[in-house]
Amino acid sequence: MKKILFLIALFTLFVGANSYAKKDVIYSTGFPDGITENCSYDVETKKFSWTSQYSNAATVIKFAAGTLSNFSTVKLHVDDIETGSEFRIVVKFGSGTQYWQAISATGDITLKISEFQKWGTKITNDEIATAYEIRLSGSDNGEYVGDWVKIDPTSIYLESDEYEAMDITTTVNTTSTVSTPFQWHKTDLNTDRTDDIENNLGKTTSGTIFGYGTDNSKANGFFDLTGYDKVTVTLASFDGDKSNQVRLLDAAGDHLIFVCTSGTLTYTSATMPTSCTSIKAGAGAGNCQNVSSVVFNKSFNAASATAFSIAASTSSTISYDRSFTGDQASTVCFPFALTQGECDAAGEFYELTDFDGNTLTFTKVTSGGTTAYKPYLFKATSTGTPFNALAARAVDASSDAVTTYSTPDNGGYSATMTGTLAHQSLADGVYGWNSTSGDFSVTSGTSVTIDAFRAYITVSGSSSARLGTLFVDSSLTGINEVSNSEDVKSVKNFEGKVFENGKIIIFKKGMKFNAKGQLIK
Repeated sequence: MKKILFLIALFTLFVGANSYAKKDVIYSTGFPDGITENCSYDVETKKFSWTSQYSNAATVIKFAAGTLSNFSTVKLHVDDIETGSEFRIVVKFGSGTQYWQAISATGDITLKISEFQKWGTKITNDEIATAYEIRLSGSDNGEYVGDWVKIDPTSIYLESDEYEAMDITTTVNTTSTVSTPFQWHKTDLNTDRTDDIENNLGKTTSGTIFGYGTDNSKANGFFDLTGYDKVTVTLASFDGDKSNQVRLLDAAGDHLIFVCTSGTLTYTSATMPTSCTSIKAGAGAGNCQNVSSVVFNKSFNAASATAFSIAASTSSTISYDRSFTGDQASTVCFPFALTQGECDAAGEFYELTDFDGNTLTFTKVTSGGTTAYKPYLFKATSTGTPFNALAARAVDASSDAVTTYSTPDNGGYSATMTGTLAHQSLADGVYGWNSTSGDFSVTSGTSVTIDAFRAYITVSGSSSARLGTLFVDSSLTGINEVSNSEDVKSVKNFEGKVFENGKIIIFKKGMKFNAKGQLIK
């Protein structure tokens, strides 16, 4: 009788530990609307006091509705407070209703937004989604009228939880052309004016910084800014005799205007156009300011339920801060390709190549590198963040991206590996990577979620089709037979690891076993 062992060449395949470090922050700039509603503030003493029992509040942070959903906490520092008094940090949302946290302590304070209450009722996610400002307020209890707190309003800020992020930075500078770093899109195919595009970055001799000197219509061309959430304009120098405006002309007509003041400064806006036909000085102006670069940035939270979206670029800098554990496997799906040299430097990539109704086979990528948006198994060479500094990187557009790959039909069986571009729940009967067991585990009756830039597997064929074995790298034999004579067993032509009865057994050529399958030492 022959005994068959299922060989798993990479047994300890756990997801790398995630040591996230990125947070989003919105800082207060003070009291943007001044002190209103029955309260006052002394700048020198930092004393905020209230003079009425009701409506004694002032705004400290304003933000667009929906923004607060990205943040988990309000942080602040209290220098001093009237003995026996308390004050409130208030969340105000769409209907004008307010929720608050009362504070009577000093020092550094952290408040969880989800814990804000109104008369014992906690704020809901729907209400957080419509919030638009954070306020500082006295107590509504009349006995506290005239009390005070010493606080610098600029110490109040919103902070998100730490999260895994993919940052994509694309820079237009003195070397940029119509095809670098963005692809120039033409909508009027009967016209080719790309030779007329000017690049005057680092110069002050034209009203055009980048693009056409005249006729900035979308028909002549534009670069796509889909997905970018911030733009920064940096001046090499400032000339007060020239226009103080730098304009990003949006193909849709909603231009983004930076008003420059003085010095060598950086101007940042989170209000982004979706496309850009030209970068110019102020309307009707002659020579422009000396702009050294215009930088477009996308920062994507892998735990976001909104799908990753990006326009194509030919030369971007990418920082993906996901941490991987050396020699442990996980799933990945990137919006960019890697050369074979980059793959080898980071670790080992494996693509799904076969499924026979029971066993998945993954084959190591050894030539040609990886494909954008294609899901892979990845095993890092060492613990760390191997994809946190990728320069001069082409990014494929997310539109029409193919993230699903299937194995060829194998006797009626096939498996499909699907990459994710958003945080999502997995349906029952789907195989997700299990960080505890180190393999693909089927979901069944439980709420299982997966973040962006990962992958899961579905299988099809007979109703009995299921994953029983994970085999990595088809250059090895997936199932190896062990001879079974009366006196000895030996493993032939294989070195590797076997998972059997919950234990790892290391097999090497020449090892021998007795009739009970026990290793002869």
